[in-house]
Amino acid sequence: MKKDLKSYFSLLLNYLRGNWRAVTLGVILGIIAEICTLISPLITRYLLDFVIIGKNYSYFRSLILLSIFVLVIFLLASLIANYVLIKVFKLISAKLKLDMFKTLQYAPISFYEKEASGGISYRLLGDTESLVDSWMGILVTIPMQLILLVSAVFMIKWNLILALFAFVILGVQSYIISRFRDPILNYVKKVRAKGQEVSGYTVGHFRRIQLVKAISTENLEQKNFFKRLQELISLEIKTFMISKFSNVLQALISNAWSLSILFYGGMLTIYGKMTIGTLMAFMMFTGILYQPIAGLTNLILSFQSVRVNLMRVKEYLEIKPDVVEKNDAIDFVPKEGRIGIENVLFSYGDKIVLSNINIEFPPNSITAIVGPTGSGKTTLAKLIVRFFDPKEGRIFLDGIDIRDIKLISLRKAVKLFLSENYVFNATLYENITYGSTDVGKEKIEWALEEAAVDFLHKLPYGFNTVIGEGGINLSAGEVQRVALARALILSPKVFIFDEPTSSVDLETEDKINNAFMKLKNNSTVIIIAHRLSTARISDRVVVLENGNIKGVGTHEDLLLENDFYKRINYILLQQK
Repeated sequence: MKKDLKSYFSLLLNYLRGNWRAVTLGVILGIIAEICTLISPLITRYLLDFVIIGKNYSYFRSLILLSIFVLVIFLLASLIANYVLIKVFKLISAKLKLDMFKTLQYAPISFYEKEASGGISYRLLGDTESLVDSWMGILVTIPMQLILLVSAVFMIKWNLILALFAFVILGVQSYIISRFRDPILNYVKKVRAKGQEVSGYTVGHFRRIQLVKAISTENLEQKNFFKRLQELISLEIKTFMISKFSNVLQALISNAWSLSILFYGGMLTIYGKMTIGTLMAFMMFTGILYQPIAGLTNLILSFQSVRVNLMRVKEYLEIKPDVVEKNDAIDFVPKEGRIGIENVLFSYGDKIVLSNINIEFPPNSITAIVGPTGSGKTTLAKLIVRFFDPKEGRIFLDGIDIRDIKLISLRKAVKLFLSENYVFNATLYENITYGSTDVGKEKIEWALEEAAVDFLHKLPYGFNTVIGEGGINLSAGEVQRVALARALILSPKVFIFDEPTSSVDLETEDKINNAFMKLKNNSTVIIIAHRLSTARISDRVVVLENGNIKGVGTHEDLLLENDFYKRINYILLQQK
């Protein structure tokens, strides 16, 4: 608990930097508003004892004007304080979200292989907001504690017994808080986890919506979704009821407290030991006192859920990237685009994926990488662009170790285009030019022609047609060609394509292969190939099996000399 508090306030102070003036102004105005609240019981006491009972009616008008003045100051101070604090903390919320977003962008690839996208967005948007709301709650509560202090002073001064009774009630409420703390925390954790699961399931469902429609599993999906919702609702109800039961107990104690004060104070008034004005002021202080006590109680109770938010937010903020850029890394623009791999070994945990890899990808050439599923082809491609670093060995770009090159320079020079062919819910133009700036019309037309994007005239709004999430309005082959056009526009020195023709027909495949033949005139082209035609047009073929190189040569030479390559070709021919 102590560690959590330290971490909580450390993070708060970090994000308050640069906002101290605004926060201080908000807190001061909040204190002014609470002082105005404290003045009202004193005015009431004076009005009853001195003006009405004392028959000093000449002060009546002055007291009314004073009350109006205090009310106006209260309203203005409250309004401005709330505006200032809300503005500051919304900006802090945006900064916290941006910091987490940045951290997530550089998170290891393995992180995204384990975490559901719905869960990530839940933490990024939901947990951060709850954490910032709690920070604001603390600063709003600070002025309210002034009421506790001043009210206690007046109450002790007027009647020690009644004041002591009030402090006993505070002790009882504190006990209730402590008893309900752990159960609430446990249920909040369960609600967060289940909410994340529901969010992830929802995102996943709409990503596979075409599959759902194709095999008519709508009813099954509805049942699965409703089952998860029921589990979430059940947990939320239990959490709500525990928290509400705590609040009801506190309200019951507070009402009993008020009735006891009224009874005992009334007796004191009857026997002349307390004036009516003092009793009314005491009752008003009692009512006023309940709000900060309730606020403090809720703040303490809510901190149990905030602890969960804090742990989840900090867990993401403290994610360390697999790849760390050196402080003295250089900007580098390759002239040739020659890739060299020397004694590379890579493993996922204890599982070795690549071992003793020594190969060079020369400039102005096409190299195909072939091998069965799981042989390490895509892993090798990801190592070249430093999605992760090898456990042993080195990779070079034009003779420079890629670990000595700034990541942004490396990934401008070497582009990996994955088999997933990512397209997003935007226009065709926005998808094709994604990652490029100031692209001329001629270059776009060239890229479209080379990538065989010949379906533009079929789209209702041409370039401005929204292609839908995941390219839902296009065929798989069309999506692949859009991704290829994007790659051509980016024009890196080294192209790495992962299965670039897996979803296109033979005619389109020939067009794309011709584009590769032209690309090699100015670039190094590496293709992870699953089709024989790609191997045939390549200057060299690298054969991988179980993370080891089993052969390097031309397609024709390997067919004559490499038995493993022969088997791969036979399998591909059978599939064709």
